[in-house]
Amino acid sequence: MAIQILNMDEKSAPLRLRRGSHLGKYRLIRRLGQGGFGDVWRATDTVEGISVALKIPHHTTTDKQLLYEFRHEARMLAQLDHPNILRLKNADFIDGHLILAYEAGIESLADRIERRYRPDWALDQMRQVLEGLGAAHKKKIIHRDVKPENIFLFPGDRVRIGDFGIACLADEHLTRETSSGTLGFMAPEQAYGLPSRASDVFSAGLVLYQLLSGHLPSWPFKWPYPEEEAVRRKVPPEMLSVIRKATAFEPKGRYPDATRMLAAYNYALSRFRRMNDTKKNRNTAPVNGHSRGEPSRWEGVRVREFEKQFRKRYGLHYSCRKCGNPVGEAMSYCPWCKTNDNSFRGVTSHPAFCPDCERGVRLEWKFCPWCYSGRFTDHIDRRHSDPRYTERCPNSSCDDRRMMPFMRYCPSCKTKVKRPPKLQGNETPCPNCRWPIPRGGFWKNCAWCGKEATYTSSGASGSR
Repeated sequence: MAIQILNMDEKSAPLRLRRGSHLGKYRLIRRLGQGGFGDVWRATDTVEGISVALKIPHHTTTDKQLLYEFRHEARMLAQLDHPNILRLKNADFIDGHLILAYEAGIESLADRIERRYRPDWALDQMRQVLEGLGAAHKKKIIHRDVKPENIFLFPGDRVRIGDFGIACLADEHLTRETSSGTLGFMAPEQAYGLPSRASDVFSAGLVLYQLLSGHLPSWPFKWPYPEEEAVRRKVPPEMLSVIRKATAFEPKGRYPDATRMLAAYNYALSRFRRMNDTKKNRNTAPVNGHSRGEPSRWEGVRVREFEKQFRKRYGLHYSCRKCGNPVGEAMSYCPWCKTNDNSFRGVTSHPAFCPDCERGVRLEWKFCPWCYSGRFTDHIDRRHSDPRYTERCPNSSCDDRRMMPFMRYCPSCKTKVKRPPKLQGNETPCPNCRWPIPRGGFWKNCAWCGKEATYTSSGASGSR
């Protein structure tokens, strides 16, 4: 829906807001909250038949300042298009009121944490928060008010960050702004008017600790925080290390932005999932000769050995969203749990990502080499060096024949790769697609075609 910003030329008296009244096509249901900027109402869009959240500024603010803040938030959000950022549906001037209309969630994270929840649920919510925050940081946008009240839950366990009203654009180092944010979640340097992307990292670290401990650390933010022992029993040491670094008092001691924090967080999350699997395996181990389930005692050992041998070959720099085991960007399926729903937006080492398959792409590519996506209209006609260019396009007439391992299509001419990649000594061909599978019985499914990967006793691949 197009966003329209109107001038406040007419000094018409604003309509009084109350339950059941209408603002254009919106019917007000109830007031959700009040803040320094204005009120937030849950309303019904009578045209689309959906629930929305309306942010309506107070009229005690001068017209000039009000319109500036209104336009600022609308234009800031127009730059952000990410599934974990609250989408602005409309910005308009209706019946004497400025209106910002957003998608309406089920509740805020602040509401949800008042009830019991599992640690794995909390960690998945935080992963989505970091993905959305990382997308903003890539656009050089600092949120400056990351807290549970500004994180909203949607059906399907989807999380979206909202309230970018006091966000600002970051320069290369720090942005001097007046102190804005919420005490309790505000980074020390932000209180002195020096917010940076590391300030958002600090706030995110506090939110994560509150989710795991039920307590919010306070000034002077010295480790260990309250209830640290209880958190240590829930999560692996890697997760505590992420929290400790994210909430370092000095900005230089933190992750520089949410993207870097997310990379460390995903690794810690994979360790958490493996730790949970180990606990489950203990519960399913045989007792007095009677099996309580199907144990997989050596699963974690096998995964670590695979990662040690093939990390560079398959680019195992990421963790599967579903099972937490290591995956590479070129993989169509997770070889452990067979999901094909992994997304690399916000974490890819490439400068951009394909909007269809959400794998990383380089700016000089005309086509997505992973999913045969349409032409990229914003590609740059300039050659860039990259040590990962080790393969050649099979089309001899291609203008730029450079390719990376396991690409399915040439990113320059879209020629399909028909021959499977060359096998290395520790690989065997998949019996279905003939692409490489690691020897040693590591994979349950082929990462390229998704079919079951079967092995003989010698480690060779075969089909049942």
